[in-house]
Amino acid sequence: MYNLLIEILKVGGIAALALVIVFFLLKDSVLTATPRKFTHASGYFEKVGNFWYEFPGNIPFVESGRGGIYLHLIDHGRVKDGDPAHPFTLRMPLPGGMSQWSFPNPWEWRDLYIVKPENR
Repeated sequence: MYNLLIEILKVGGIAALALVIVFFLLKDSVLTATPRKFTHASGYFEKVGNFWYEFPGNIPFVESGRGGIYLHLIDHGRVKDGDPAHPFTLRMPLPGGMSQWSFPNPWEWRDLYIVKPENR
């Protein structure tokens, strides 16, 4: 790796080296930026302020984080067996593809919609 950085410095100068270093430091956020909207065949999910909403229906979700290529959204209004510690959870694939839902403990992911990310 060190030799590669020296070669980049020789060929492209300090600006090229700085660009490569910045890319490697930020690559995860650059390559997998979180979309603000996911569309599917019968509607969409959109981030509005601090919440995500499913339309139609205007169903609110809280973003609980990211795991790998997935954005995790929680609907605290739907819980497993009446237990608020087990909320309905969606995972949205950041690059697009099959979204899935589950309740925790244990996680049993079920296919939901094929989603397409959009940035607005």
